[in-house]
Amino acid sequence: MSEGSKSTPGSLGVASDVSGRRVFLSPTVIAALVTAVATIVAAIVGSLLTVQAIKKTALETYELTVSAAKYPFEKLPAEIHQGDEVEIAVLGAHSVVLNCGLGDTTVMGMVNQMYQPGTVLPSSNLCSIIGRIGPEAAPCFPVGAYTKFVASISGPLSIGVNDVVPERCNREDCFLDNTGALFVEVTIRRK
Repeated sequence: MSEGSKSTPGSLGVASDVSGRRVFLSPTVIAALVTAVATIVAAIVGSLLTVQAIKKTALETYELTVSAAKYPFEKLPAEIHQGDEVEIAVLGAHSVVLNCGLGDTTVMGMVNQMYQPGTVLPSSNLCSIIGRIGPEAAPCFPVGAYTKFVASISGPLSIGVNDVVPERCNREDCFLDNTGALFVEVTIRRK
C-alpha cells in the first residue's frame, strides 16, 4: 500500500504495483505468501534456538603444569560440575619421563608396581598420572596419557602422580624424591 492509504476489510488481497495501479491477489497467492513468511519466521526462530543450545554447551580449555613431587595435587583453576564432559590429555605424553624413587617411567607409571599399599590410588601403577574431583579425601581415578568422562560429582579437579601419601610414608621423601613434570590439557564441555 502506498503511504497515506488506509486498509479496509474489503481491501485485503489488494496491493499496488510500482506505478501505483491496484493489483488484486488471489487467495492462493495470499496463502502461498503467508506460508513463505511462516517458513522464514520458523527458520529464524530455529536458528536462534540452535544458537542458544550452542551457548548452553560452553567449551573451556585449561593447561596445567603437574609436578611429580607435588602433594596435594595441582588444582585446575575452575570447578567441575556434575554432568560436565571432561577430557584430560597429557601433552607430549610419549616423551614425559617421571621418577618416583624406583627408576624412570612414563605417564602410565611402573607397570610392575601396582597395588602398592599406602598409595593415593592403590589400584593404579606407582607413579602413574591420576586425578580427583572434590576434596583431598575424595576417591581418585586413573588418567594415564588420556581420559574422557562425564563428571558424576561437582568439585575442584586435581591432577598428580600416584605415590605413597605422606601420612602413610615410612620414609620422609615419598613425594619429595619424585622428579619430572608434565603439561596437561583439560577440556570441559559444560552442559
